[in-house]
Amino acid sequence: MSDLSGIKNKLGKVIYPIFMFYLIQLVVYYIIAFIVGDLNDMSLALQFFAGLAVIPYLIYLYKKDTVYMWIHRDSFFKKNNSKVLDYFLCVLFGIMMAVFLNNLFNLTGLTKAATGYVSVQQSFFLGDVFFELLALGIVTPLAEELMYRGVLFGYLNRFSKRMEAYLVSAILFGFVHMNLVQFLYAFIFGMFLCLFVEKLDTVLASILIHSAANVTSVASSEYGILTMTSNLFGNLCILICLAIASGFIIRYIILKAKKI
Repeated sequence: MSDLSGIKNKLGKVIYPIFMFYLIQLVVYYIIAFIVGDLNDMSLALQFFAGLAVIPYLIYLYKKDTVYMWIHRDSFFKKNNSKVLDYFLCVLFGIMMAVFLNNLFNLTGLTKAATGYVSVQQSFFLGDVFFELLALGIVTPLAEELMYRGVLFGYLNRFSKRMEAYLVSAILFGFVHMNLVQFLYAFIFGMFLCLFVEKLDTVLASILIHSAANVTSVASSEYGILTMTSNLFGNLCILICLAIASGFIIRYIILKAKKI
């Protein structure tokens, strides 16, 4: 009975913050719907205001629960040359992985075949560019990273096996995106985000990666930059170079963590 009770307690610790995360956002949706009425072409605005509303709750959880032992709070805002380099590499990694995954899925034809992905892309990238950058580049990464890497992964990383913590947080992160392309994208990204958070001891690492990736996607969608050409061989060479460069960054982060 004690084992069953322990499992229920752990499961509750995982489900409750996710439930509250989406409940708060749902309440915001209904409030906006009541005020505005017509929610057509408002996907990005809804995400922006819902993200703003849920961030205070996540920060409260993040500071209240002391189970996240892997976070060195005293060094979170500590500035030194090493940290500056780490954060720069996080941004660079986010840019490269966004270019790599977006173009890899385009080459395989997944993005064209997934109607759900196409409709989501159209709803997100039809607004003002500044607002897209604000919502997708700042608010959404902050809210989702505090939830999935800060609260969820933080708890799982202490009370379950390391790989289980990676997989569960990444799968849940992918599942909520509700279509195959974004599930694969978010799952792969989620695994890497967990790695960077664990090795650099701060959720700020994943926030920077997530933000850089989203800003890159906005730039690619709005201005057509960082997209592949019609030359298949050239595209494959670029993807291989991006994969190798990303691998070097991951290797650096892992080796640095071993030295600490």
